Amino acid sequence: MKQFVARINFRQILVYTIAFWFFMHSFETLSYLLHLKTIQATRATPANMEEMQKLNGIGPVEITSLLIESGFSAIVGLVIAFIIGIIISRKKHWLWLNTLISFISIIFMIRTNLTGWDYLKPVLYYPGRLFENLFIEFLLNGVLLLIIGLLLFFLKPINRFISGKPKTI
Repeated sequence: MKQFVARINFRQILVYTIAFWFFMHSFETLSYLLHLKTIQATRATPANMEEMQKLNGIGPVEITSLLIESGFSAIVGLVIAFIIGIIISRKKHWLWLNTLISFISIIFMIRTNLTGWDYLKPVLYYPGRLFENLFIEFLLNGVLLLIIGLLLFFLKPINRFISGKPKTI
């Protein structure tokens, strides 16, 4: 039992929780590509549903679809990141419980609204906002978030950090 507890790696838990966060938000951002018309209408029209429906043909059904599908996409991204984390943990002979603790941690952070997304979104969405095209904006932002998440899983210096091995020259 002591050996099992000794294999809990807080570095892996920290890095994987951050990677899960990036995956979750990248999938959510990429899901917006399916609802560009709805997003464009909500950005261009005041928060008056009747006016938006009259001008753009966007109603409660489209907005509900956007919200449900983006939330579902975030969950899919989180599950995919969890599967990747488990596979890497098994391959590197790290304790699988570390990945599970990261998964539970990010779910707890989501449920208590402690992810910090509201504060980091303007910074992380900045590259896409340089373009006027909504498709390019969400594609670029989603891909950048996904790349950061993948780098957290696969970059050698980060894996050395998790293993606690010093950098060799």
